[in-house]
Amino acid sequence: MILDLGIAGGMVWSVETDDFLGKCGLGKNPILTTIYKVLNGGDPILPTPPPATTASPGASSSTAAPATTAPPIGPSAHCPQEGYFPRGQCSAEYYYCQPYFYEWIIYSMSCPAGLVWHQDNCVYPSTSPECY
Repeated sequence: MILDLGIAGGMVWSVETDDFLGKCGLGKNPILTTIYKVLNGGDPILPTPPPATTASPGASSSTAAPATTAPPIGPSAHCPQEGYFPRGQCSAEYYYCQPYFYEWIIYSMSCPAGLVWHQDNCVYPSTSPECY
């Protein structure tokens, strides 16, 4: 409709209704992503979810990560149950553990710029006790 009318932009009244965490399986921010793509001449097809890594719950990681990256995800230490978990204190990086038979599917994710992961949400660092 925006393109049909020749309007130069659009507005979202309630941006918090977008799926910032990608929980619905359509990727992060599907509403804003579709608006951006349509207004910029792109295909309005939604992004695909991030690729999953599968590991055995009893396995441990023996490969050290470079100091500039987040530590590797070790399923036995980091997947005590299904759910979202931070990659570190006051970090924008987090992951989701999903059980799959006798293994875990682990989705690595990150908050938008300027936000950190705290209690199942991306929040401003000033509102997270871990960042004090």
